[in-house]
Amino acid sequence: PDACPQQYIDENNGTIQDPQRRLYAGMLSCMDEGIGNITDVLRKYGYLDDDDGNTLIVFASDNGAPVPMGNVTKDGSNGGFNWPL
Repeated sequence: PDACPQQYIDENNGTIQDPQRRLYAGMLSCMDEGIGNITDVLRKYGYLDDDDGNTLIVFASDNGAPVPMGNVTKDGSNGGFNWPL
């Protein structure tokens, strides 16, 4: 579902008129802050030191939002991946 804390949506009230785009921008801002929190902790404990250089951060997607019924691939699936990396 498209959702995030209201404070992230409100940050864009004066610049983005479309409510759906404002929500999306808020979701990105929230995610960006969360990623920053994670990298801050990794840096604090030395996992992002140049000497080590062995930390890899991977982001994966589920290929987007649910597909409406009737819009499926030849094998009957919605085209997404249904297994973890």
